[in-house]
Amino acid sequence: MSSARRRVTRAEFKTVRANSAYELVFRLRPEFLRTVPGIAGAVSHPTVYIDRTDAGPLPLLSDIPAIIVTEIRYITPAEAVRQYGPVHSGGIIAVRTRR
Repeated sequence: MSSARRRVTRAEFKTVRANSAYELVFRLRPEFLRTVPGIAGAVSHPTVYIDRTDAGPLPLLSDIPAIIVTEIRYITPAEAVRQYGPVHSGGIIAVRTRR
Protein backbone atom coordinates (compact mmCIF):
# COMPACT_ATOMS: atom_id res chain seq x y z
CA MET A 1 0.00 0.00 0.00
CA SER A 2 1.45 3.37 -0.98
CA SER A 3 2.00 6.00 1.68
CA ALA A 4 -0.71 8.18 0.09
CA ARG A 5 -3.23 5.34 0.51
CA ARG A 6 -2.37 5.04 4.22
CA ARG A 7 -3.98 8.37 5.01
CA VAL A 8 -7.55 9.61 4.67
CA THR A 9 -8.25 13.31 5.06
CA ARG A 10 -11.27 15.44 5.82
CA ALA A 11 -11.59 16.35 2.13
CA GLU A 12 -12.19 12.68 1.28
CA PHE A 13 -14.72 12.32 4.11
CA LYS A 14 -17.00 14.74 2.28
CA THR A 15 -17.29 12.30 -0.63
CA VAL A 16 -19.18 9.68 1.41
CA ARG A 17 -22.02 9.54 3.91
CA ALA A 18 -20.90 8.10 7.22
CA ASN A 19 -21.94 8.27 10.85
CA SER A 20 -18.81 6.81 12.42
CA ALA A 21 -15.07 6.48 11.89
CA TYR A 22 -15.66 2.80 11.11
CA GLU A 23 -18.00 3.71 8.25
CA LEU A 24 -15.44 6.19 6.89
CA VAL A 25 -12.74 3.52 6.87
CA PHE A 26 -15.07 0.86 5.48
CA ARG A 27 -16.14 3.07 2.58
CA LEU A 28 -12.84 4.82 1.80
CA ARG A 29 -10.05 2.41 2.83
CA PRO A 30 -11.48 -1.06 3.58
CA GLU A 31 -7.97 -2.49 3.33
CA PHE A 32 -7.24 -0.89 6.74
CA LEU A 33 -9.66 -3.41 8.29
CA ARG A 34 -7.83 -6.53 7.08
CA THR A 35 -6.62 -9.00 9.63
CA VAL A 36 -3.07 -10.29 9.68
CA PRO A 37 -2.27 -14.00 10.16
CA GLY A 38 -0.62 -14.66 13.49
CA ILE A 39 0.97 -17.54 15.34
CA ALA A 40 -0.81 -20.94 15.37
CA GLY A 41 -3.65 -19.84 13.13
CA ALA A 42 -4.62 -16.81 15.23
CA VAL A 43 -5.31 -13.50 13.53
CA SER A 44 -4.30 -10.00 14.56
CA HIS A 45 -6.62 -7.04 14.14
CA PRO A 46 -5.52 -3.42 13.94
CA THR A 47 -5.44 -1.49 17.22
CA VAL A 48 -7.27 1.84 17.33
CA TYR A 49 -5.46 4.95 18.50
CA ILE A 50 -7.42 8.15 19.11
CA ASP A 51 -5.43 11.37 19.25
CA ARG A 52 -2.17 9.41 19.84
CA THR A 53 -3.64 7.35 22.70
CA ASP A 54 -4.16 3.59 22.55
CA ALA A 55 -7.94 3.29 22.66
CA GLY A 56 -8.29 -0.45 22.13
CA PRO A 57 -9.77 -2.91 19.65
CA LEU A 58 -11.21 -2.29 16.21
CA PRO A 59 -14.92 -2.10 17.23
CA LEU A 60 -14.16 1.23 18.97
CA LEU A 61 -14.13 2.88 15.54
CA SER A 62 -17.92 2.55 15.53
CA ASP A 63 -18.13 4.73 18.65
CA ILE A 64 -16.28 7.68 17.10
CA PRO A 65 -18.66 10.12 15.37
CA ALA A 66 -17.53 10.86 11.81
CA ILE A 67 -18.26 14.56 12.31
CA ILE A 68 -15.33 14.97 14.75
CA VAL A 69 -12.75 13.04 12.71
CA THR A 70 -10.12 15.15 10.91
CA GLU A 71 -7.77 12.41 9.70
CA ILE A 72 -7.35 8.64 9.74
CA ARG A 73 -3.96 7.03 9.19
CA TYR A 74 -2.98 3.39 8.85
CA ILE A 75 0.30 2.26 10.37
CA THR A 76 1.39 -1.04 8.85
CA PRO A 77 2.02 -4.05 11.10
CA ALA A 78 5.79 -3.83 10.55
CA GLU A 79 5.87 -0.12 11.44
CA ALA A 80 3.52 -0.61 14.40
CA VAL A 81 5.64 -3.41 15.90
CA ARG A 82 8.81 -1.36 15.38
CA GLN A 83 7.34 1.79 16.96
CA TYR A 84 4.92 0.43 19.56
CA GLY A 85 5.91 -3.17 20.25
CA PRO A 86 4.76 -6.71 19.39
CA VAL A 87 1.22 -6.29 20.73
CA HIS A 88 0.51 -4.18 17.64
CA SER A 89 1.19 -6.93 15.11
CA GLY A 90 -2.11 -6.19 13.36
CA GLY A 91 -1.15 -2.61 12.63
CA ILE A 92 -2.73 0.59 13.93
CA ILE A 93 -5.60 2.74 12.74
CA ALA A 94 -4.81 6.19 14.10
CA VAL A 95 -7.75 8.60 14.29
CA ARG A 96 -7.22 12.30 14.81
CA THR A 97 -10.21 14.29 16.06
CA ARG A 98 -11.19 17.92 16.56
CA ARG A 99 -11.30 17.51 20.33
